[in-house]
Amino acid sequence: MNKYGWGDFSPIISIIAALAPSITPVITTVQLGAEVGISWGLPPKNGLAITKYDVLFQHKNGSYLPTSSCLGTDP
Repeated sequence: MNKYGWGDFSPIISIIAALAPSITPVITTVQLGAEVGISWGLPPKNGLAITKYDVLFQHKNGSYLPTSSCLGTDP
């Protein structure tokens, strides 16, 4: 209620109170012929499971190559 009286009820919303994931630990790269293998350990859990990673590759001229996404494997 306010000075004008009762108004319509607000819609119900849900929020998730979780922290952003911590910085990923050591990242390892290895050249596999014309391809590059990248691996990393899981960061400490701060609430929810990680379900996706976005990997950015930066060209030596400073521009970024298209983003590559992979599904998370957080148990």
